[in-house]
Amino acid sequence: MTEIKRTGPPSARDMAGKIITWTLPLNSMPSQEWRRFFTQTTDRTVVCSPHKVSMYQGMMVFESLEDDVPVWVSFIDKWMTTANARYAEWLTEERRRRGEPIADSDRERRLLDLNEKFKNL
Repeated sequence: MTEIKRTGPPSARDMAGKIITWTLPLNSMPSQEWRRFFTQTTDRTVVCSPHKVSMYQGMMVFESLEDDVPVWVSFIDKWMTTANARYAEWLTEERRRRGEPIADSDRERRLLDLNEKFKNL
């Protein structure tokens, strides 16, 4: 599994008054399942919500005031990290359910995720 990551800074693409359309380049186009995990978060604000982010041709697209861009990018990075972890877990479970062998890299990733999940207990 290739983790979805940002490959560069936000770029302004369009303006309508004070609202600017921004794009963030990604290393690959996320799958439908990954996008579902991306939007399933409770970590949001009135301004920043994953439901306000579109994905198009290997980019994330969102609209924001100029001053809010650093906050948006911070939230998007957190949502991506969470989506990557949840997607990796989902893939592992899907492979296990189908009786497929789990690759060592998936196994190692799962162990890291489990350790991270329970580190504060």
